[in-house]
Amino acid sequence: MNVAGTGHDGGTPDGGRALDSDVGDPGAIAFDGQGRLLAWLRQLSLIRRIEDDGTLRTAVGSVGAHEFLRAGALATSGRVETMQGFAHGPHDEIYYLTNEALQVWRVDAETGTARPFAGRGSGPPSGPADEALAVSLEPVAAMAVDDTGNLYLAERTGAVRRIDVRTLRVSTVVPGTDHLLHPTALLPVGSDLYVSDANGYVWRVGLDGRPTPVAGGGRGF
Repeated sequence: MNVAGTGHDGGTPDGGRALDSDVGDPGAIAFDGQGRLLAWLRQLSLIRRIEDDGTLRTAVGSVGAHEFLRAGALATSGRVETMQGFAHGPHDEIYYLTNEALQVWRVDAETGTARPFAGRGSGPPSGPADEALAVSLEPVAAMAVDDTGNLYLAERTGAVRRIDVRTLRVSTVVPGTDHLLHPTALLPVGSDLYVSDANGYVWRVGLDGRPTPVAGGGRGF
């Protein structure tokens, strides 16, 4: 059953019925704490939400804005630079990735404001290397949030990083490895982390950080 979109590209304004709105090429989706659907619209660099009345509202980004979103501003007050994915947290916080700047931004659920959360972007190194805003990120292919709000980032190199939401410190869950080249999705479950890759495998990563295949036969590898 279709819940949003017309099958066409475009930037339909907010407030219209989701089924009558153009959503282009949706990427990741998630449900918020109230059961409303959030969708990342790749072509528009937006995250939009289907309200309880069936209308479509923008949660992150802006259609037709001339200026880029500034740190500390409302998440809908400016354009987002080449959004590459998003994840939703247990307290309705939204994380989104800008691979152009190699940064993760966080949208606060209470204030609706957006700020850089991880990755130093193109600026010079500053602070300890394990601080979220000081770490140099490689291009990120997938991201997810666990039940306690910790953020996981899978880089295209196969490395998986964990950012502790309380301390804002970065640790490496999986170092770059031939096993996890080109990850496509992450799923934290308890103390385990499941990672799918473009080679046709699903891996389970336990506390020891070692990937173990649990599904898939690969694609000729």
